Amino acid sequence: VGQTNILLINGVYKMWYLGDAGGNHKYVMYAESNDGINWTRPYSNPVLSPGVSGTWDDLAVHPGAVIYDNGHFYMFYSGWSDPNGRWDVGFAESIDGISWTKYPQPVLMGTSGWEFQIGPSSVIKIDSTYFLYYYMRYLPYLQIGVAFSNDRINWTRYSGNPILTFDQ
Repeated sequence: VGQTNILLINGVYKMWYLGDAGGNHKYVMYAESNDGINWTRPYSNPVLSPGVSGTWDDLAVHPGAVIYDNGHFYMFYSGWSDPNGRWDVGFAESIDGISWTKYPQPVLMGTSGWEFQIGPSSVIKIDSTYFLYYYMRYLPYLQIGVAFSNDRINWTRYSGNPILTFDQ
């Protein structure tokens, strides 16, 4: 259990978190709370699962950033089919935060160097632009970058990335 993302919607705290099934199999789980301290798991199954065999995220989905906008939940997650290979950022949307529809392809792909295995950490919306902050997970590449989008699907990396770097 880890990598939580919590939103307060209509007086209910909603949490999406990482469920680790072992063997590099990762899922997105869900919990709720009325006070932010005592949590229940109203659903025992994952709310977001890896894709079918042969897809880009067929081994793992890690929860990343969740945003609630205009009555919809939007989740950005990291996924992969090889834990030592490239990690990409996926996108899913939901009306209730429980039943998610995944976009079939990554919306932001890992590349090379510090951006080889990327994961989304947060997303904010300013006016009509979304800002997706993402990280690289391995030393010495612990760095943060940002990408911009107006539709949550097509992203442009900031040319000045990384915006924050690890200082030894």
